[in-house]
Amino acid sequence: MAREALEEADAKIEIGDFVGFHQDYFYHKKEKRFYQTLLLYFKAELISPLEKPKDQNVEFRDFVKLDDLDQYPTHDYIKSLINKAKK
Repeated sequence: MAREALEEADAKIEIGDFVGFHQDYFYHKKEKRFYQTLLLYFKAELISPLEKPKDQNVEFRDFVKLDDLDQYPTHDYIKSLINKAKK
């Protein structure tokens, strides 16, 4: 996961504790097919300043502190993972 964050968003992170998972599905419009995903959630810490992403397909990326996540709209299952991570 740290390598993926570095390659796609040029973010150097340190992976922390596993928080939980969620199974989901999404539809890829260009490929016209559905995909099943298993989303894994970990605590992480940014260990160097964010630079401009090298991957041109990255439209937006940011690193949000755990205590600041409550101010963003999200799914209920994410809210429960945030509360679990804060403990």
